[in-house]
Amino acid sequence: MNLTDYQTQSRDTAMYPDRDRNLWYPTLGLVGEIAEYLTAAESEKIKEAGDVAWYCSQLCSEAGLNLETIIQPIKELETITTVLGQLSECVKKLYRDRNGEVSDKDRAIVTHSINHLWHHCIPSKHQSIILSTNITKLQSRKIRGVLGGSGDDR
Repeated sequence: MNLTDYQTQSRDTAMYPDRDRNLWYPTLGLVGEIAEYLTAAESEKIKEAGDVAWYCSQLCSEAGLNLETIIQPIKELETITTVLGQLSECVKKLYRDRNGEVSDKDRAIVTHSINHLWHHCIPSKHQSIILSTNITKLQSRKIRGVLGGSGDDR
């Protein structure tokens, strides 16, 4: 599965308030999923990486960005806390100072953040499995009408 297909298919499962005008929801969700990924048992990493991918994809969609163009090779990874801090500050100020109006500078911060977080959590050798598994899970939940809520037992 390529990144463009993943972004399109995952967007079809995005059911949250003010969709298409809401960077705060996927940003906060991403922060939470990164925490779950970092503390997950090795056997759960692929599932948690799928959740990270979903929030990265939604954040890109909200910012008007294409996931395919964002995920690029990088030379050196910044720490996750640094990247999450930069992203959180950007989104906070975007709503505090500009009523949610996304600027090119905001898009650059989102791009930088998503690219680094993606490389931390989604190893390229497992990317296709992670994305396909995540879409299958979400499509099943959508069909069963249980996209909302929390937990794996849906």
